Amino acid sequence: MNNEYAAAVETQIDVTPVSNFKEIVTPLIARGIPVIPIPPRQKGTRLKGWQNLATTDPVQIEKWHEENPQYNCGAVAKPDGFWFLDCDAPNLQQTIEAETGQLFPPTFSVRSSKGIHYYFRQTDASRKTGNVSVEGLFDAQVNNKYVVAPGSIHPSGKCYEVLNDTAIAEAPDWLPTWIKQQRQKPDKVKNEPQTGELKVKEGGRGNFLFKHACKLRAAGLSKSDALAALFSINENRCEPPIGDTVVQQKIDSAYSYEPSTHTATVEEPVQKADITPPPEVDGGTLLRALEEHFTRYAILEKGLPLVLALWSLATHLFVGFDTFPYLAITSPAKRCGKTRTGELLEFVCANPESTVEISPAALFRLVHEMRPPLILDEAESLSGRGETTEALRAILNAGYRKGKKVRRSAKKSEDGTYNVEAFETFCPKVITLIGNLPDTLSDRCIPIRMKRRTSEILARFRFSTAQKEAAPVKAKMTAWAAANMNQVKDYYLNNDLLFISDREAELWLPLFSVLAVADPSRHAELEITAIQLSDVKSANEPTECSIKLLADLRQIFAGPEGEAGQLTSQTILNSLIKIEESPWKDWENGKSLSARNLAELLRPYEIRPQNVRAEKNKVSKAYKKDSFKDAWERYLPPIQAAVAKPQTVTNAEHLHDPDASGSITEVPAADKAGLEVGTESMTTDMRDQF
Repeated sequence: MNNEYAAAVETQIDVTPVSNFKEIVTPLIARGIPVIPIPPRQKGTRLKGWQNLATTDPVQIEKWHEENPQYNCGAVAKPDGFWFLDCDAPNLQQTIEAETGQLFPPTFSVRSSKGIHYYFRQTDASRKTGNVSVEGLFDAQVNNKYVVAPGSIHPSGKCYEVLNDTAIAEAPDWLPTWIKQQRQKPDKVKNEPQTGELKVKEGGRGNFLFKHACKLRAAGLSKSDALAALFSINENRCEPPIGDTVVQQKIDSAYSYEPSTHTATVEEPVQKADITPPPEVDGGTLLRALEEHFTRYAILEKGLPLVLALWSLATHLFVGFDTFPYLAITSPAKRCGKTRTGELLEFVCANPESTVEISPAALFRLVHEMRPPLILDEAESLSGRGETTEALRAILNAGYRKGKKVRRSAKKSEDGTYNVEAFETFCPKVITLIGNLPDTLSDRCIPIRMKRRTSEILARFRFSTAQKEAAPVKAKMTAWAAANMNQVKDYYLNNDLLFISDREAELWLPLFSVLAVADPSRHAELEITAIQLSDVKSANEPTECSIKLLADLRQIFAGPEGEAGQLTSQTILNSLIKIEESPWKDWENGKSLSARNLAELLRPYEIRPQNVRAEKNKVSKAYKKDSFKDAWERYLPPIQAAVAKPQTVTNAEHLHDPDASGSITEVPAADKAGLEVGTESMTTDMRDQF
């Protein structure tokens, strides 16, 4: 490296990259790809004679790193190594498939600022093709050319990200042939709309998807991977997209279909795909491995490791559910393990995306394009106010249910009018924050409450080490999901959870459906946890003032004062202000609740005072007990509601040890008479409202 180059680099903008130069380079040289340094936040190298200096030598790489650890990195194509297809057109892969009738080979790929870099091993066909550049479409970098490597920072500030972290494949001969044909096309043809952008209309969608399903099978993809790919093809190529159930049927048909030789033609012989079925995975063993994955690095209350294990396994099947619960990972203070738990989920969920401070537009576009389990870290802003925050909450409130869409004005059509484009919002989501979520969003979540570690012993967390440890477990999850998809869906469609409320039942049913197939012997354990967490969530919800009033009035009428079956407004008011920690004594501007305030709060429940005769035939306003019964029954918990008893649930580490168990903490609930539903926090919330 000459001094002129090093000096030039020092003049560049000071940025903080995602990774340093050595971290970017290490996975590339492990694959045998020679590299060169590029100035920070730039695409062009200033290294003179870089074609001859590209290397995999750790000593030289260490020298470059010492000169500037913020270097970007270039991956260099060599005839005896690798070549790269740098795609600029967003739908080029579909274009190639449509024009060649072939399935684009899966290989290591990187998302660039405006396209994708595909990495291939050199073959005789690729070496003969040479470097090819077609403006606006692609650059085939075959010999002494380079692409910017993943982990580097684009001049715009975006990071080059790995899109498909798989083995680098040899390109089939038809791909270099297609590339050479593009070089020979006239410019007029190159600038025409690409075939890959054409939509398949109604009447041809089913046959189109079945053919692609067969191609995915023939390419050796597992059934679950093929299903994910076909969902993407359906969304991008079919207009309108066909139903998810039909897509599933096409995959089922393709993977059970045995092509016969008499249907083959001379031009396109049909061959039976050599598909090796995935190894059978025991569901109970898989769940225990997942529980250990979480308890190794995080302090979790009893029952939560099983919840996290089932939720992460369910993300591999979420397209088959009508709703999918969010996870709200919260804590009262920092350093309680929220982010760590999010990272552990990221290692085992299907195609996860983790982000912070996302905008509403980025949120629904990310979900629409990728359908990932989305991990929203540091999400305290969701509890704030403002137009952006409210828009985010609206999208999240809708996105737990399949079919909910955000609609936005898209590009103008030829006649100058704007088109309305719909974006999907449904996908699994994890939200981590200090404090609590707004109640509408919390209502769509399973609460995961974290606590700071004290004397508990945990393994030392190293991100890359933990990720490698989780990789074999994730592979088994994918295999299990592919083998048991239909059984899980069947249980989901034919069962209900009658022991919890409607909203809670639709949140928990996907997890119970997975457990019913994976390890049905643990149903009772999950049922106890579901009841506990649902009751905790209910107890922590802010109580509306009128609900609090109904509860307090039920308590008053149940006492000696209510034996007559009716109470005057003044008697009720006197009793209300005597209730400790109630909002009624200091209701408005330092004054207690008035008869008029009382009537206004009860009016939505159609409860009104009536004229009654008191002593000396004096007529006064009074409320009759019978007029409250309907509201008490509909809006308050039953008086004789049983309090959840402590029950034994085995620790994840000792699932088969009958001597190793612990008890679930008793859920805060109403008193013995079932009359008090308010808590100190609820009372505080109501006072803040007025």
